[in-house]
Amino acid sequence: MSKKFELPGNLKSANKDEWRSLVDKALGGKSFDAALTSKTGDDITIQPLYAKGDAPEGLAVPAGTDSEVGDRPWQIIELIDIPDLKAANEQIRLGFDSGASGLSIAVNDDIPYGSAALPLNNVSDYRALFDGADLSGKSIYFSNGQTSIANAAAFLAYLQAEKIDPASVSGSFAFDPIGLYAATAIWPVNFIEAFEDWRDASAAIINNPTKMTPFMAAGRVWQQAGATEAMELALTLAAVLTYARALEESGLTIDQSFDAISASLTVTSDIFLSTAKLRAGRLMLAKIRKASGASDRPAHLLAEMSWLDMTRLDPEVNMLRATAATVAAGLGDADALVLLPFSAAHGVATKAARRLALNTQIIAQEESHIGAVTDPTAGSYYVDSLTATLAEKAWALLRRIEAKGGIKAALTTGMVDEMIRTARAEEVEAIATGRREITGTTVFPNLDEKKPDLMAVANTAENAPDNKETDKSQENAAGAIDLPAAGNGTQFTAMIEALKNSATITGLTNQIDPAVESTPLLADIDKRITDDIETLRTAAEKVTEKTGADPAVFLANLGRPSDFTARATWARSYFETGGIKAITNNGFDDQSEMIAAYKKSGASIACLCSTDDRYGEDAVTAAKNLKEAGAQAVYLVARPSFLKSVEESDQSAFHALLYKGNDMVEALTEALSIINRARKTTG
Repeated sequence: MSKKFELPGNLKSANKDEWRSLVDKALGGKSFDAALTSKTGDDITIQPLYAKGDAPEGLAVPAGTDSEVGDRPWQIIELIDIPDLKAANEQIRLGFDSGASGLSIAVNDDIPYGSAALPLNNVSDYRALFDGADLSGKSIYFSNGQTSIANAAAFLAYLQAEKIDPASVSGSFAFDPIGLYAATAIWPVNFIEAFEDWRDASAAIINNPTKMTPFMAAGRVWQQAGATEAMELALTLAAVLTYARALEESGLTIDQSFDAISASLTVTSDIFLSTAKLRAGRLMLAKIRKASGASDRPAHLLAEMSWLDMTRLDPEVNMLRATAATVAAGLGDADALVLLPFSAAHGVATKAARRLALNTQIIAQEESHIGAVTDPTAGSYYVDSLTATLAEKAWALLRRIEAKGGIKAALTTGMVDEMIRTARAEEVEAIATGRREITGTTVFPNLDEKKPDLMAVANTAENAPDNKETDKSQENAAGAIDLPAAGNGTQFTAMIEALKNSATITGLTNQIDPAVESTPLLADIDKRITDDIETLRTAAEKVTEKTGADPAVFLANLGRPSDFTARATWARSYFETGGIKAITNNGFDDQSEMIAAYKKSGASIACLCSTDDRYGEDAVTAAKNLKEAGAQAVYLVARPSFLKSVEESDQSAFHALLYKGNDMVEALTEALSIINRARKTTG
């Protein structure tokens, strides 16, 4: 007879308090919070362990909409950002053949995402773009921008001209005037009149049998500017409320108003935080619908991989970021997902790079079965706790925005800009000081990396023709286009007919463009979070071009490998983050050998690496010897407290102390400047 297995008694009785007691003992007096907890940008503390009491009981996250494309758990959306219609058409057909269930069409580049915008200006261009591509059953998502209304009219004119059933196409035209005006730093002189154009277009679209929503409240706008997760949620939902109210005022029912609005949120390489954000978004959308008296229907939620998360340095690592974003979207029950090709930050991605982005989603669905279970993180104390806390913070911020008078007032009074600017500055500082590490950029940089292959296109944004004269001549040839005033879809319907008769997208956009005034509503929308660090590598390349040699630092390793390896490894990563090649060695006990090696290296700066004990014996003397040998600056890897053990008169031997927490951008910019000056002097 087999013996029944039982857990040891101490495991049965273990609880969180006992665990904490053991942890505190292992930490030996070190701070628990400093050692084992972290904080998000919204000041949410991430604990190392979660138990039942840490999560709300009975948290029920609403399900997403059923996918309208096959039986996949979410729609696989391919980004089409190729500024050449023939190449874009080939990619669309290839993507559909390879498993894409929809497209994200970059018709505008007012809000940067991907490499470029498509050169679409009339119905013929749409015909060239979709030639041979079966759109039936597919989802089409347009980018938001100044030409959004005219592009929507052109697409519907194309569907009518080609006799394609509009009801067979889903997705969104992505009208998001709030996000557009914020991103482009302009605001209509008369917002109510300007918004009538968007409301007119939406009325016509709603009455059209297409399944595409006219509006898309996009979180990407706010996140790219630097918003935290709670800010992105609150601002996105504030835009949803603005659009729903405006549509209801135009005569739609509250259900019709909400049904005309999709929403999108970003997903990053932080899997659990992105998952929690999507779940919190669904909770908040459901709460808003209920409070507004709308029916309890699932909202359509698009997930977009964060453009802010992409890096130019070591771009292959972006494949891992895309994989993490895919997992987050699947766990968070997104209805559709747009992934960026890994080389998107460099330019127009190749077919191979786009296929990798497509296959990442396919493998996640078909092999990893992500999305096969509804809300798979439900019941996780950690994710439920994070979801609830994030939703609470976002809801409190949404109420603040509403109390301010809504998102329009929050933008125009500077409230939004101030809070996002502060959040972005904190994130930039975290990267510069090493508190947030970015693989391939601030840790494990690769100075020998090759730039990724890019697609050769015939018509880039730089050499695209100016359409102004074409628009003028076409309008003169067809007669002046007299658009009716906006109202219940009459203007938009007239635009469709005009486009069928050779009108252009640019020409129609010019007719309905409102008078605007420049207003600093949102900063840095086109700047990725790693730009400051990546600029260092560009500066290093310029030093190489001017001097003919790569900038370098000599690592003056003192003692045995056990003395210097940890700090030398860190110093190498630190300097190479700025494009400064680290010349290392096996260490020195004899300083004359160290000086000889330094002179042979050709470097104009040096960095001492060893233990504090070894520094106490040799650091000051070594620094002075290196300076006498020609070093323009001698750095020391040590904590700031080390200087307390150095005589004040000797502290000037060190140009600067390097440690985790000092400003890398500032220190490395100065180091490159020193190297450049030294090269000019010797040259």
